[in-house]
Amino acid sequence: MVTAWGSYTKINSARVKVTICARQTGAASAVGALALAYNASGASKNVGAVVLTGPGNTSCGTMNFIFYTVHLKVHAFIGSGGNIVKTGPVLNIY
Repeated sequence: MVTAWGSYTKINSARVKVTICARQTGAASAVGALALAYNASGASKNVGAVVLTGPGNTSCGTMNFIFYTVHLKVHAFIGSGGNIVKTGPVLNIY
């Protein structure tokens, strides 16, 4: 139903640039991917890519995070009726 991919680049010791993409590969109301970047105190910021337009379509999101370089986690999801009905495993990137 969903294929997700992305990349990250550490800009310096305090910043990271994250890009995440999702492609819908089957019938679903919506699919997406989410990247969460955390700082040392546990606060987080996220960047998401959501596809609502049907199979074969792709969406990407990019964001520069300031002071959110301690952890980066990602996962993909499937939505239906305004709810997330299934999530993939959370992958710890760093």
